[in-house]
Amino acid sequence: MTLSLLENIEFEILKKPSLLERIITISIFLLIYALGMYFVIEYVNKFDQRLSYLNAKVAGLVFFGILLFIERKYDRFVRNRRIGKGSVSVNGINFINESFDFNSIKMLWVNYGLNTKTNNRIEYLFKDFETINVSVIDNNDKITKFHIDNDSLDSKGLKVTDFIEKLKKSHFFFKIHFHEQSKFSKREYAKTQKRYGIMQNALKKRTKNRN
Repeated sequence: MTLSLLENIEFEILKKPSLLERIITISIFLLIYALGMYFVIEYVNKFDQRLSYLNAKVAGLVFFGILLFIERKYDRFVRNRRIGKGSVSVNGINFINESFDFNSIKMLWVNYGLNTKTNNRIEYLFKDFETINVSVIDNNDKITKFHIDNDSLDSKGLKVTDFIEKLKKSHFFFKIHFHEQSKFSKREYAKTQKRYGIMQNALKKRTKNRN
């Protein structure tokens, strides 16, 4: 199945962990680490006072590594919670009960998701990301954000970003923007809007001169 044969693709929408949820999770793991280190130091001081500092340091690093591994596993589980399905087509993008027409929005802003990429090569910045953040800016500057799985439901290996990139090149160059930052930035958005406006005006003048 190729991109040229697809009218639209479907994807899964992921639930973002709230700030409060992240604070509670990190606090719990820090508390576990503090209690664990307390018992480690007490044990080392009791049975091996001469090497207590060195042993406690090594034990602390090992214990921290184990807890960090568990926390990352838990964080990955939390970030992979599915809450619904969406789709994107040449007409627009849909998220569960919300639909946005490309002709009636200012921009579709695509940037890194919460999960890390698997390849550091710059030419695959988005394709190797397991998840992406998508922000829809309407004509009233209202921003609607979604966190989605970059693997589409239509075909194994087909990325949502591939399809959106094709739409950008073929239909909506000034409506879609890919950005390398992990969060949506209003400042960067304003700069991009200004740059796109200049490019649009130049394109219109060039087209008018040709006619």
